[in-house]
Amino acid sequence: NSKTWDKLLNKSTEVSGEAEVHFIDVGQGDCSLIVSGDTAVLIDTGESENGEKILEYLYNHDVPDIDCFLLTHPHSDHMGAASYIIDNIDVEQIIIPKVTDDMTPTTKFYEKFLLSVQEKGLNITAAKPGMTVEVGEGEMEIISPVKDYSDLNNYSAASIFTYGDTSFMFTGD
Repeated sequence: NSKTWDKLLNKSTEVSGEAEVHFIDVGQGDCSLIVSGDTAVLIDTGESENGEKILEYLYNHDVPDIDCFLLTHPHSDHMGAASYIIDNIDVEQIIIPKVTDDMTPTTKFYEKFLLSVQEKGLNITAAKPGMTVEVGEGEMEIISPVKDYSDLNNYSAASIFTYGDTSFMFTGD
């Protein structure tokens, strides 16, 4: 509803540090990086062949680990390289939408992702509207998915990162 959007888009806090938002070119699909203070959030990865490129990008920008790994939805062009990232850098938190059993992928990239999560002893947090993640002095709020859908793209975990008077929206599909 419009009141919710007004609240999200007009949220403002006073900040004294810095925040960076990077859009990493992974061709088809998305990959974004938010860095503020000592906190790094990675959103999506693109296809599996992007794993090395993303890790190199993180190292070149002095990002030693990922505090929050938001995967918008389980399609390979959004999380194909997720297992590679999890296998090769420390990840503290993984957020991904919980989809219905009949929508859960049985693809190799998704099975590799689940195996990597298991081997690292990580937990997966279901994306729910209203969840927040502190990102330095900023905040990322999950705004979707809001219900069960018949199309996996509609499950995308959209979020808004707010830093002072500036907001960025990340939508998946």
